[in-house]
Amino acid sequence: MKKILALAVFVIGFSASAHAQAMSLNGGAASNNGGGAAMGGGLSKPIFPSMPINPPTHFNVSATSGTDADFEPSSFLTFEEAVAAGRAAQTKPQTIVEAAAENKSTDRPKAKFELVQDDNGKAVITRR
Repeated sequence: MKKILALAVFVIGFSASAHAQAMSLNGGAASNNGGGAAMGGGLSKPIFPSMPINPPTHFNVSATSGTDADFEPSSFLTFEEAVAAGRAAQTKPQTIVEAAAENKSTDRPKAKFELVQDDNGKAVITRR
């Protein structure tokens, strides 16, 4: 009984795919001029889908114009604040040599532990 059921599933499975191939060979949407098993054999041409042709895109462009009187700054600074901001913007950045000298002169926090080599050559963690 199991053999008959397996044979029936096998036959139905392959007949469905054969039916789909026969539909495309008999004038379906995917017909090609090369032939297949139902048309006597031979090689068929490959079918490559082409890209859809879209019209060119037109973007809406608007021109904006105005005068200096129309300009409104996004923030307001008093004269003294503006002068201070301008002077801060004019300061020269540190050179590499100046930054290295400043880094070297700063005190760094000391480590609480240190690695020391004992008589056997093993590293031992000790408190400073």
